[in-house]
Amino acid sequence: MMVKGTLAFAGGIVLLQHLPALPPGWLLWLAPVCIAGCFLIKIPGLRLVCFAVLGFLWAQYHAQTLLAQRLPAPLIKQDIQVVGTVASLPEPFKHGLRFEFTIQECREPAIAPCPQRVRLSWYRPDGIELRPGQRWAFRVRLKPPRSFANPGSFDYSGWLLQKRIVATGYINSRHRTELLGQDWRDYPVQQARYALQRFLVHQLGEQRSEPLLRALLIGDRSGMQPVQWQVLQKTGTVHLMAISGLHV
Repeated sequence: MMVKGTLAFAGGIVLLQHLPALPPGWLLWLAPVCIAGCFLIKIPGLRLVCFAVLGFLWAQYHAQTLLAQRLPAPLIKQDIQVVGTVASLPEPFKHGLRFEFTIQECREPAIAPCPQRVRLSWYRPDGIELRPGQRWAFRVRLKPPRSFANPGSFDYSGWLLQKRIVATGYINSRHRTELLGQDWRDYPVQQARYALQRFLVHQLGEQRSEPLLRALLIGDRSGMQPVQWQVLQKTGTVHLMAISGLHV
């Protein structure tokens, strides 16, 4: 019965994903009734219905929690003083770094609830070694995620929501940035990935195999060059970097 109950629970989650809009929040009050039904109802069919509805409500709760963190409209693209922690490996791009940032406090202006996880770009962070677990004070400008309107294009905002990222933005470098410290207990897996990344870069230097090893060992594809992606696509081995590296 547990296997069927698990499948029914998962089916309820999938059902919510296909709705055009979230149902009303008062439905969450049905959760205690469904939990009781999962254990007390003896009719197998009704128990499976309770499992499915419970999965549906569980997904709805998490969706509403994420949406409640959306940036208030008056603060979109406005300066906000935030304090938080670097939550991912920094990804270099042409003019700077891009990384995930968990906000613990919105100091100016005060926002409640404060957006928790955001994706930031830092343009020209000269001489700064950004690493996971560091706690920073930034002045940032944020905006809601946007996706392309073309049918069949990549759902960027949906991808960000899967990672619990509710806003994107950049650090306003005209204002002072302050490193407040680092704690090994904050994102230890990401800190271990960073340490291994630095080790590979130091040991292999400019060798062509270094980006490939990074992608396979820690899922860091930031060093891959367009030529290397083309070779992987032509040889039918691109899945090794796109999937296998992340699994490892």
